[in-house]
Amino acid sequence: MANREEGSGLLQRQGQREEHNPPGEELQMSEEDRIRILIAKCYEDGVFPERMRHGEFVVENGIQVFKVNPQIDQLTTAWLKERTVTVVFQGAARDLSVKTREDLIRAYENGWFRSRTFSRGFKRGRVHGEGANVMSYVAKSREVAQWLVAKGEDVVVIRGVEYKMLFKPWLTRAELEDRRRQEEETTFWVTAIRVPLRTMFHVPDLI
Repeated sequence: MANREEGSGLLQRQGQREEHNPPGEELQMSEEDRIRILIAKCYEDGVFPERMRHGEFVVENGIQVFKVNPQIDQLTTAWLKERTVTVVFQGAARDLSVKTREDLIRAYENGWFRSRTFSRGFKRGRVHGEGANVMSYVAKSREVAQWLVAKGEDVVVIRGVEYKMLFKPWLTRAELEDRRRQEEETTFWVTAIRVPLRTMFHVPDLI
C-alpha cells in the first residue's frame, strides 16, 4: 500500500514538473544558448558556424534575396546591440585610412591597459570599417561597450595631434534609415543663389 502511494506521489510530482516545463521549452532554450555561443565565436574570434541553416533564398519582385531565420536574426541583433559601439572619427581623424583608424582604436585600448580601466581579464575588441569616418568596435565584454557609450567621446593624442572619436550605440540599417529620416524632417537647408557680393556678409541674418 505504501509503495502504491509513493508511486502515485512520484507521478504527481512529475506531472507538476511537466506543467512548469512544457514539452520542447528546455530544448528551445538550449538551442538559443548554442546560437549565442556561435554568434560570439563569429564576432569575437572570426569563426564562422558550419552546418547551420541561417535562412533561405526567396524571390521578391523578381530579385532573389536571402531571408534570415527570424529567431537567429533577433538573437544576432540583440548580441550586437550589447557588444558593439559605433565609433565616429572627427577632426584630424576624419580622413584617415581604415588601417590608421584601427591603429587609433588600438592606441586607445593601450591607454586602458596602462590605467587599468578594466579588470585584468580585459581583451582587445574587433574593429570593422563601416564608412568614410565610421568604424564598428565589437567589445569582448558588455562592460566595455556600456562604458564607451556612457563616455560619449574622447581624444587620442599622438605626436601632438588630437584625434577625436565619438562613441554611439550600434544601430541596425533600418534604425539608421529611420533616424536619418527623422533628421531630414526636422532639419532644412536654405540655398541662396547668386548672392550679390555686397550683401553676402548679411546673408545669415536674412534667412
